[in-house]
Amino acid sequence: PYTTLFRSPVYPTTSVGSDTGTGAVGGGQAGCDYWFAGSWLVGAQGMFDAAGVDGSHLSPFAYSGTHSQRQSFTTNYFGTIAGRVGYAVDSNMLLYLKGGAAWANVKHTVADPSGTFYVPYSGSATTSRGGWVLGIGAEYAVADNWAVLAEYDYIGLGNRTIGLAYTCGSGCGFPDPYKYKD
Repeated sequence: PYTTLFRSPVYPTTSVGSDTGTGAVGGGQAGCDYWFAGSWLVGAQGMFDAAGVDGSHLSPFAYSGTHSQRQSFTTNYFGTIAGRVGYAVDSNMLLYLKGGAAWANVKHTVADPSGTFYVPYSGSATTSRGGWVLGIGAEYAVADNWAVLAEYDYIGLGNRTIGLAYTCGSGCGFPDPYKYKD
């Protein structure tokens, strides 16, 4: 959800809504592990993925007052650097937990094509932001030095204030860049 930081005397100061992004992700990971006490493992891994994950929503209480403002995002890439702790349940199967740092590159866009109260406008900003990752996974050794894995990761990037640069400049009728907290 986006929250407008600029206070307008005419329209509500909050643009509400949320997105669930969908799209393709592809990349790779590398790491190093150390086995100890028989079946226990500690390690570190890095992951980088190019992404085309998109999401958008209409803002019912947008600055323009038109209910036609659309807020959207595209995640261009993301990565993690994490430590992991695991336990081998048999000679081929490892279960593990991981945690560490994460970052992502995201393009934010806000647009209202209606022009009912203001000229039609669109604004965008691309930001790189950091956060954290927590994950759980299972890895199966198919041959020496080769494994397949299934992993679930949660990446938390928190909130950040961004300034969107608009195409209409001072003709928009509001500050440019316009500050949003995503």
